[in-house]
Amino acid sequence: MARLGGDEFVILADETQTPAQAADFVDKLLIQLNAPIQLNEHAIHPAASIGISIYPDDGDTAEDLIRHADIAMYSAKAAGSNQWSFFKQQMTERAAVRLRTEASLHDALKNNEFLLYFQPKFDLNTHKVVGCEALIRWQKDGRLISPMSFIPVAEETGIIIPIGRWVIEQSCKVIREWQRKYNYAIPIAVNVASQQFADASLVPDIKQLAIRYQISPELLEVEITETSLMNDVEQAIIKLEQLKTAGFGIAVDDFGTGYSSLSYLRHLPITTMKIDRAFVSDLPKDSAIASTILMLGQQLDLSIVAEGIENDEQLQWLKNNNCVIGQGFFFSEPLPLEEFEQQFISAKTAEILHI
Repeated sequence: MARLGGDEFVILADETQTPAQAADFVDKLLIQLNAPIQLNEHAIHPAASIGISIYPDDGDTAEDLIRHADIAMYSAKAAGSNQWSFFKQQMTERAAVRLRTEASLHDALKNNEFLLYFQPKFDLNTHKVVGCEALIRWQKDGRLISPMSFIPVAEETGIIIPIGRWVIEQSCKVIREWQRKYNYAIPIAVNVASQQFADASLVPDIKQLAIRYQISPELLEVEITETSLMNDVEQAIIKLEQLKTAGFGIAVDDFGTGYSSLSYLRHLPITTMKIDRAFVSDLPKDSAIASTILMLGQQLDLSIVAEGIENDEQLQWLKNNNCVIGQGFFFSEPLPLEEFEQQFISAKTAEILHI
């Protein structure tokens, strides 16, 4: 066994003769790796992603075998925690695409190719806009690229951290510009990826940007996925306390789609919980999870936002069950800044709304 670098290790299993034996070896290895480790009073639960290459089918040199195992490891990682994958030749092309995308993302930051779209959030009873969510787009070679195409690569490579900081800074600029031009602003929610949330500079960056652009903290809401919080609950609580104390809004996105975190929820200093579009799309037929989230929100005194509202039946169920805020194509798709500003900001005067 050898350490390749960072948290990556290489194992030469020279006694395995067949793919079946290699799979059996890796299954046993994962069981050992997943054994809890006690550090003082904390129990750490390690996880691993494993890529497998086999000699001589996948290469006849150490360099080729390691490179192909590394490619397979990324495929396993994309499938979720504690997965393994054999190398397949088509993975090489996917890896090449990934490398090209990574290089292009670095250029996109330098060349200002990113832009923000904004999706309004509505009071479901009055249909008035009470906030919006900033959503990144990539304008490359005259066309818009969906975040679904590049955010996974950005997360894998770590470039999501500077991209996420760009989103926060641009949102602060927009809030300042609305206040300057219209003496009016609504809160903007920005999505923070797991790697960005784990980065030590996140909280000071947000505070410094709010000061630099002279915006009220309550006009910026940080949206964090449930998975980000559960990666390290104690550190998450510390960071969220710092943000909440400073006045920023904190929303938990995708609640209920990942870990079972009800036991942690009451300890998290959050202000908003979102009903994921997957649960909204099931309304009104399958309403158990949406009802549970609304009940939790009421008991914990949280704002609840339903996302992905697409039809009147979903809207009526949410209104009847006291969900106050929602967003979705039923009201408006995400809009470019100028269009959003024209529809929802320029007509307002001398008022600042808060969720």
